[in-house]
Amino acid sequence: AYAQEDTFTLDEIIVTAERRETSVHDTPVAVSAWDMETIDEEAIDGFEDLQMRMPSTQFVAGTQVYIRGIGRENQQLGMDPGVGIYQEGFFLSFGGSLGNLFDVSRVETVRGPQSTLFGRNTIGGVIQMWYTRPKSEFDGHATLRVGARGSSQMLAFGGPLVGDTLKYRLVLKNHDWDGNQYNYHHDEYVSGSNWETVDAFVLYEPTDKLEFWGRYWFSTTQQSNTTRFQPNPYESAAADKLY
Repeated sequence: AYAQEDTFTLDEIIVTAERRETSVHDTPVAVSAWDMETIDEEAIDGFEDLQMRMPSTQFVAGTQVYIRGIGRENQQLGMDPGVGIYQEGFFLSFGGSLGNLFDVSRVETVRGPQSTLFGRNTIGGVIQMWYTRPKSEFDGHATLRVGARGSSQMLAFGGPLVGDTLKYRLVLKNHDWDGNQYNYHHDEYVSGSNWETVDAFVLYEPTDKLEFWGRYWFSTTQQSNTTRFQPNPYESAAADKLY
């Protein structure tokens, strides 16, 4: 009898790096892709975690992206980016904020230059994001994280509205963080933040070959006071407490 041979297979991820759906293994460009299952298995929370798995890619402050050393140094209107950011196939002219990857179905990084397929603003490359689409059955999932000085709650759910033709998906996110700088004068942490996000997705499919969809995204952010109180240096007690 022959010994059973161990086999290893690579998971197939469908990408659109060539402006058409192909397998990531058969796409002849420098592309990296992660689907929702991979993001969950590897506990990838945001692009700060993802950049460790992206060759030649760097994220700065969540809004500036560099691929192979090419990006945009100044975040000003009228200046073209070196890396194109796409959501659901639409170009974001000002880049937007690359943050949490909750309920994201797929992320692709195409290293440049890619001007032939994606236009002039993609000398460094392209980052594409695709969100979970509404389904014909009700489903949902939630994530709760609690830390020493903050917490985050994320909820996504959806299903049919009218038969199998009209469907929806709603994503709610809340993040509270007290900050990591301590103000001894006011006896509290500062430089914290609070943000809330609402993302609604409606999909209408009258036929198998025709669909209409729309997304509504709203986010609000509040930043706590970041000023560090400097006590009177002649007050030794306060100075000793601070230093």
